[in-house]
Amino acid sequence: MKRNTVLPVLLILVSGLALVAFGIYRHERSPEGSMVIVKSIGKDENRVVARQSLSSDETVTIPVEGPLGTTMVEIVGDRAHVVSSPCPDKVCIRMGWLRRVGDYSACLPNRVLVEVVDQ
Repeated sequence: MKRNTVLPVLLILVSGLALVAFGIYRHERSPEGSMVIVKSIGKDENRVVARQSLSSDETVTIPVEGPLGTTMVEIVGDRAHVVSSPCPDKVCIRMGWLRRVGDYSACLPNRVLVEVVDQ
């Protein structure tokens, strides 16, 4: 690597790390959500399938029908996640547990959206 290209590369790396650290800091400071909204999203309409409080101690499983089959959303206490989905890549499952306002998981092939909101 040429000497005159080292400084710009270092600046880009440091800037990238600072942005990642700031994003993590902002996410950890965001308030915990009080409700999960599960939607079936489509070309013409978005339909709310379920609204579930995150404050209960019970476990709730919500099946959502989509064009590929059934996506299963599980809510356990103060957090929620997608348990299973017929989509090919399973990105919605890998999103993990959702509990803070603004957290979401979307299964675009099966047209399902799970998001955490504050009442």
